[in-house]
Amino acid sequence: MPVTDQVGDWEAPGAMLRPNGQPRYAFVTFLMLNDNYLPGALVVGHGLRRQSTRAALICLVTDGVSGAARDALRVVFDQVLEIECFYVPHSRRQ
Repeated sequence: MPVTDQVGDWEAPGAMLRPNGQPRYAFVTFLMLNDNYLPGALVVGHGLRRQSTRAALICLVTDGVSGAARDALRVVFDQVLEIECFYVPHSRRQ
């Protein structure tokens, strides 16, 4: 059933789980370069857990994130996946 909000019509998500019990949706956050934002990533993951979400919780990290930080993330997130670092263009830096 379509829902109308301030942006427009959108379709509400269906079942949160696939027939095999795996999550159909995921919340994904990203930690890159170092451990500076580790507390924030942990708060995001913990807050979603407290909401009893059935979506998977995934944290993407780059090689600059320490092993200790990854271990802490694995306590909260379902998956911690390493990806290559990439450049995000920003108007103030160009």
